[in-house]
Amino acid sequence: MFNKRPGQYSRPSDGVLRPLEVPVHDGNVDRAIRILKREMGKEGILKTLKQKRYYEKPSEARKRKQSEALRRLRRSKRRTSN
Repeated sequence: MFNKRPGQYSRPSDGVLRPLEVPVHDGNVDRAIRILKREMGKEGILKTLKQKRYYEKPSEARKRKQSEALRRLRRSKRRTSN
């Protein structure tokens, strides 16, 4: 599987790496910033930046990854049961 480095590139369905870009239409920078923040949230960039702000012990990283996996599993079960 491809290991994406959050914050730098996104991988569209065609498999080509591209930087995360948001066009500015009619000089509306505020709207472009809102769209950029939304896209960064979808990519998980902000979450990764917050995690990398401080050192995380390996034991804490294992616990966090395990709880995230459990959360994903529960979420997928909820979605399939509906």
